[in-house]
Amino acid sequence: MTTYENANGSIIVEAEDLNYDDDFVISQIDPAASGGEILRVRGDRRDANATTRFNGPDGTYSLTLLAYDENDGNGQINVWVNNRRVSATVLNRDLGTYLPGTQSQVQIVIDSLRLQRGDRIEIEAVRDGNERTSLDKLVFTSADTHTDTQPSRVVVEAEDLNYDNDFVVSGIDGSASGRQILRVRSDRRDAAATTTFEGADGTYTLPLD
Repeated sequence: MTTYENANGSIIVEAEDLNYDDDFVISQIDPAASGGEILRVRGDRRDANATTRFNGPDGTYSLTLLAYDENDGNGQINVWVNNRRVSATVLNRDLGTYLPGTQSQVQIVIDSLRLQRGDRIEIEAVRDGNERTSLDKLVFTSADTHTDTQPSRVVVEAEDLNYDNDFVVSGIDGSASGRQILRVRSDRRDAAATTTFEGADGTYTLPLD
């Protein structure tokens, strides 16, 4: 199974890379499909199943399933995580076409999924009439945000550092942040200042103004 991350860090699984049974068939009917291929239920079958194992970090995710809602039937897509059904969607909209393509593509979004690496995800596609319920890809987007408790920007004024006597606080620059700066004393060669980082654990860029 092939997975990859997009520019936003979302985990993407192409439908054709799922572990699917013989009731599904790979199709290139939609040239604009992600990866150029989709999965469709065979015309002589009622439903089909595909599975994958989640391989991202443990966390809370939004799962977006890109599928197609044709106007020649009312297919259904069911999603399970570890044998618990988390979504059931009937494809009953009339989007003006009976073919899988840009016009008929829809997004099925399942929010607040708590996932752990190795969790089993199963998708059942149920055919109805001539609608051969089709799948394009799965997108897992992390919903874990820490902006409320972990600020992304930490500012420390120079004059608030722990500095030795070789530095002096100066108000020479009225536009300085906090209106004060640190300057090495004119009769000293160098000076040192320290601080203890109090931000959240993480990777940071440190600009020194």
